Amino acid sequence: MDPVPSAPPQPAPPPEPVTLPKPPIKIWVWILEGVLLLAAGTTGGIFLGKQLYSKPIPSETLVKEGQPSPTPDITANWKTYNNAAANYTVNYPPNLAILKCPNEEDQLYFVTYSQQDPMIALTCARDGRYPLEIIFSKSPITLKDNRYAVSKESINIDNTIGTKYTSSAKPNFEGQGETWFIDVIFSKNGIYYDAYLRDKNLLTTFDQILSTFKFIN
Repeated sequence: MDPVPSAPPQPAPPPEPVTLPKPPIKIWVWILEGVLLLAAGTTGGIFLGKQLYSKPIPSETLVKEGQPSPTPDITANWKTYNNAAANYTVNYPPNLAILKCPNEEDQLYFVTYSQQDPMIALTCARDGRYPLEIIFSKSPITLKDNRYAVSKESINIDNTIGTKYTSSAKPNFEGQGETWFIDVIFSKNGIYYDAYLRDKNLLTTFDQILSTFKFIN
């Protein structure tokens, strides 16, 4: 009997792969990185927005703390009256009109009731003086009326010192005439001026007109 052949040796099975354990996920690291990225994005956006939309304030428009803002000149757009014979110019507001009288064209009379400027009068006959006047003379101008109490103060008219007289009727005032009026009297180069006001409603306007008075030379 022949011997039974033995079975060939079987190869050993391959070793099973070894699976290494995954390292634990550090969630707090991700959170920290997200916070840092968000902060960086916000800061960058603010900086970029300032660069794009902010405009520098010109140095001349900066007003120092406590420094008053400039007062606008309300006389800038007023009309200008030029009197070559009396050697002066003056500005006046649109609510006043110049009255031109025969033989008195060089004297300046203002009225408030005319829509025409200047207003040409047929005559200068009147009961008293006009509400606001600037007259001139080659002789000194004086005030003499004992019915009035008169106060006076110095006033500067285009670098020329004059006198402002305010006249108020005394308690025993009798006869015709105004009960209150102002005369501003000054002179230059042999010409004497009298700026007159009898309407208290025009007191502010009167002061503003005088502030624009300029000698021509």
